[in-house]
Amino acid sequence: MAIVFTFAVFASAALLFLVQPMAARWALPVFGGTPAVWTTAMLLFQLLLLAGYAYAHALANWLSPRRQVVVHAAVMLVCGVALPISLPAPLAEWASASQGQQSAWRVLVVLGACAGGPFFAVSTLGPLLQRWFAGTGHRRAHDPYFLYAASNAGSLVGLLGYPLIVEPSLGLGAQGWWWSAGYAGVVVMVVACGLFVRGKTRHDPGSSQAAKPRASVVTWRSRAAWVALAFVPSSLMLGVTLKLTTDVAAFPLLWVLPLAVYLLTFVLAFGQASGDPGRFPAVLWWLLAPALAVAVVGSTLLPVVLSLPLHLLGLLVGGLVCHGRLAATRPPADRLTEFYLLLAVGGALGGLFNALLAPLVFNDVWEYPIALSLVGVAAAVALGKPELRWRSALVVAAVSVVVLMAGGRWLVRAMPELPAMVALGPFVLAALVFAGVRRPAWSAAVLAALFMASPRAFEQTSRLRTRSFFGVHTVSTSPDGSLRIYAHGTTRHGMQRLDPDADSRDVAYYGASGPVGDVFEAVEPERFAVVGLGIGTLAAYGAAGAHADLIEIDPEVVRIARDESLFTYLSGAKCEIEVIVADGRLAIERAEQGGYDLIVLDAFSSDSIPVHLVTVEAMEAYRRALKPGGVILMNISNRSMNLRPVVAGLAQATGLEARVRDDLGVDPVLGERPAWRFPSQWAVFTEDAGLFAKLDAKWADLDGIETGRVWTDDYANPLSVIRWR
Repeated sequence: MAIVFTFAVFASAALLFLVQPMAARWALPVFGGTPAVWTTAMLLFQLLLLAGYAYAHALANWLSPRRQVVVHAAVMLVCGVALPISLPAPLAEWASASQGQQSAWRVLVVLGACAGGPFFAVSTLGPLLQRWFAGTGHRRAHDPYFLYAASNAGSLVGLLGYPLIVEPSLGLGAQGWWWSAGYAGVVVMVVACGLFVRGKTRHDPGSSQAAKPRASVVTWRSRAAWVALAFVPSSLMLGVTLKLTTDVAAFPLLWVLPLAVYLLTFVLAFGQASGDPGRFPAVLWWLLAPALAVAVVGSTLLPVVLSLPLHLLGLLVGGLVCHGRLAATRPPADRLTEFYLLLAVGGALGGLFNALLAPLVFNDVWEYPIALSLVGVAAAVALGKPELRWRSALVVAAVSVVVLMAGGRWLVRAMPELPAMVALGPFVLAALVFAGVRRPAWSAAVLAALFMASPRAFEQTSRLRTRSFFGVHTVSTSPDGSLRIYAHGTTRHGMQRLDPDADSRDVAYYGASGPVGDVFEAVEPERFAVVGLGIGTLAAYGAAGAHADLIEIDPEVVRIARDESLFTYLSGAKCEIEVIVADGRLAIERAEQGGYDLIVLDAFSSDSIPVHLVTVEAMEAYRRALKPGGVILMNISNRSMNLRPVVAGLAQATGLEARVRDDLGVDPVLGERPAWRFPSQWAVFTEDAGLFAKLDAKWADLDGIETGRVWTDDYANPLSVIRWR
């Protein structure tokens, strides 16, 4: 019996967490490939999980075990009518019809329509099967929480199996059919468990007289603590996910890694017979948290091989701190469904906070440092000091913030070359000292100051900071007042020289003597499209009488580019301009066929390139929109990814000629790279091999580059091109 129940719980959990990245993968291209798609998708799944746990709690308390089996079998059959999981064309068209407007709600609607019913049916099985098992006469029926560890282990297998096995092997359509087959198998296993329940049911522990004294110790304070301890790691997990997908790329492996680590903490916490991990996770947090504070401040300076494991390790330890306390305070089996329901409430609140509330309330990604700070509070409580001196800790936190902000701003002005990570040394030392002298509340206060204040203490003053569904936008002025700089996330996307006599084109990645100027001079486009508006720098390359379609998915970027008090590229352009608010690929597909001389691809979310813009199908769409002999120019500058193999694979698959040019940003007159130029890397594609005779000799061919499997809408492997060092 235990084997059958364990396998059923394991399989249903694996199925549940296979569908999450699969459904989000369907929606990702429709919403522009932004990292926020996964954060919002996670919110939907957390809400559905909450609904499933509430249903399981009601079913277990209102009906007899035998009726529960019949009712739930019927529910699973009804929800299975929606299979196979797919994204119908009319739904995709509706979702993309008004990009940037209520995008989070549209993600919820689209994913709910695609996978909501089957996900709900499977989500109920974890607590429901455990409650059924608790009602049998098995020797382990009094403590069925070992099935919770099996559930989370199955979740881990499903999560990691998707990017490593399912996605590389199957197209999205085939994935939907195979998942449907798995759903049918789970229905059979549930029926088998139901037969055990019908044959071996003893008196329901919910009505047991022996259970009532134990149930009376579950207070509202305990319930509030369960919700809070579930909220913090949920928010932390989503914060880590947003951090990684913004700085690297939005693709399934970077979605599932944080979620897999999050689930692993459940396995480790609830897999112990004692259920109490002790003080070890809290002590480990004090040792790790200062390094995390350094990583938050110096995220752009650390290579992926260091930053990715560090953030994931922080999630692992932080999750163990909170989930360890949950395991230590878990109630008797008769309160099992209520306990899981409250855990789901906390998880859903974490999703609501990160996906909906934070983008409305904060102008930056504050939810991640807030979650890190709350883990410090939980760690201080876990250390068990009877007097934590929280009032004095608030004073320590306030003093730390003031000193950090004042000292950081002074260091930025006095020693701009000093890395912020080095300047944090005294505060890191203070946190460790306070932990060493057994002042956990004080240490938590100093660490909270590090997480919350240090990202702002070591930066230049911003003229504008705003946040949308697609990320955080910052406009600042250089210390000498000569440059206006626009950044998205952690990446500078453009700038404008405030000297009225300066060449407006010779900035950032778009220098007149660099790859962009070279291509525009060779092509001399009468009509061109730019995917990714930025601040409109490329509009300066349009000649009088030419027409430029500037395509941007985020209305907030359009507002910034059109604000003449910030940037004047659009208002000062010589060519005719049309700004189109839409996903770049969808806009190109809807454009007049054969209408463009040149298409420029310059769409990034921070340093993350939307993968759906660089697939074979996308290249064919761009090709159809070009005139014969037209040109595609692609910005492949990236801190985290080497996109040369992708470019080579696309060229081979489409039959286009391609070249790549690295530009160090050196000004030919000055003989050095000025402050207003960035190093960049661009690729050019065309059917007209004669174009290359007009280009600078610095454009190199792609012979000898190992391409691997070419990227398509069904398959992409960003992991293979990450710059780990």
